[in-house]
Amino acid sequence: MAVAAMGLLVPLAACGSGSEGGSGGGGEGSSADPSTYDREATITVGTPSPFSALDPVKQTNIGENTFTFLIYDSLTQMDANYQVQPMLATSWEFAADGSSLTLKLRDDVTFHDGATFDASVVKANIERGKSTPGSGLAAPLASIEDVVVEDDYTVRLDLAPGLGADLPATFALNAGMMVSPKAIAERADELALDPDTAGSGPYVPVEVKTGEQVTFERSDSYWNDDTAYAKTLVVRSVTDQAARLNGVQTGAIDVAQISGSSPVQEALALVEQGAVQGDKISQITPVVLMINAERGDLVKPEVRQALAQAVDRTEIVEGLFAGNASEATQFYPEDYWAADPDFDAAAKFDAAAAKKLVADVGGAEISIAAATGSTAESVAQALQTQLGNVGIKVNLQSIPFAQIDDMYRRGEIDAQVVNASPGPDPASSLTYYVTDGFAASRGFGDVLGNLPAEAADPTKTLEDRATKYREIWNVMAENHMWTPIVRGEQVWVRSKDVTNVPNLPWVRSGFPNYRNVAKVK
Repeated sequence: MAVAAMGLLVPLAACGSGSEGGSGGGGEGSSADPSTYDREATITVGTPSPFSALDPVKQTNIGENTFTFLIYDSLTQMDANYQVQPMLATSWEFAADGSSLTLKLRDDVTFHDGATFDASVVKANIERGKSTPGSGLAAPLASIEDVVVEDDYTVRLDLAPGLGADLPATFALNAGMMVSPKAIAERADELALDPDTAGSGPYVPVEVKTGEQVTFERSDSYWNDDTAYAKTLVVRSVTDQAARLNGVQTGAIDVAQISGSSPVQEALALVEQGAVQGDKISQITPVVLMINAERGDLVKPEVRQALAQAVDRTEIVEGLFAGNASEATQFYPEDYWAADPDFDAAAKFDAAAAKKLVADVGGAEISIAAATGSTAESVAQALQTQLGNVGIKVNLQSIPFAQIDDMYRRGEIDAQVVNASPGPDPASSLTYYVTDGFAASRGFGDVLGNLPAEAADPTKTLEDRATKYREIWNVMAENHMWTPIVRGEQVWVRSKDVTNVPNLPWVRSGFPNYRNVAKVK
């Protein structure tokens, strides 16, 4: 099946820049004339995402891409409309029978350590991602059975039968990031904390403070002149919302994301007062209650059903978020191609029915974890009250960002409130959150059957794939595998001279690619 380089996804109808237009912050937030950019500027970004590794194969948190987007080029990239676009791969095409995916590559790219990018580099990186012990890329690349170099700038990926439809989109994240073969050969063990010149991206990391911040300097030899507008980017991990907002107010930070309940309200008030500039941007990211159905009282179907029925989304939207959010009953927004526009399978709020289910099994007690200082933590606190009202005792666990996801995936936590990050293609999201990774299907046997494989079949049309994903969302809801709760809005607060924020790729997910952020003179 031939696939055009730009037509893999139906864009979200409401995507665009996702901005409601720089409320109170003037027009510079949306875009500015590139001739006005200050090419000598330093921009400091405050991100909620921590990082433990700057080597694509060792990343475990999707937010870590915020850092590695700047170092490495990927085979593909996403635009602000969640459309797959060329990057190192200029075009791609699936075989008619779905058995392979052939990529045509750029022929003018050199890594910062002097190594040349070609098809052999793609082969080396994919094989490394699949085979490195503990690699976070083994699952996203599992559909690739062999990598064949057809010529210097053509590579063919032989696929497992019926799999691989998500690969063009998957390659826009760390699974498609290309590391210098010289760096892999000479200092692979150092890349996690000292990537140095191992990338071909627009910036080179010149100072790494592990877990805290990375300072990047622009590479003046980068192959694409229309990016890397700032000379220096400092990406700082600031997990606390108040600290990020205060940083922008004081000038210590130039741009930062604020999300969730009271922080958004506070940020919007400051934008109205003119204390900071800001852009209000809708999120595709849902807050989801993930459960481990193999732990404690969650092994009981009655408890899982009661939990789902006890969640009052309206109360959370209107109370906790002051209306700056919308109720989420499925993983993707309704205008996304694989969402179900007629979805009605999610449990309805029914406190009386939930209370009876809990009483019938003699009560229930669970622990719910959330990342310290996150929007998820506020939602977890609200859930503690709502579930307590139906007889489910909830013990809250506040766990640092850098630890919580791994702990949950290892099965050490009953339940976790997650700011989930839907991938541009649901096949990768299903792997990351359902069949592997967070493993929402853990403890439910084979209720999904062959649906995940059928939905990821590259020979299927987009509509046929969408039909399968809609079946999956319904099966998950009917079995109470997880509970999507709310889809919030975010405010990107910024200094008055920062521009281009609403147009950054991945901005609606909350972990943008900052290559194109700029300051005006």
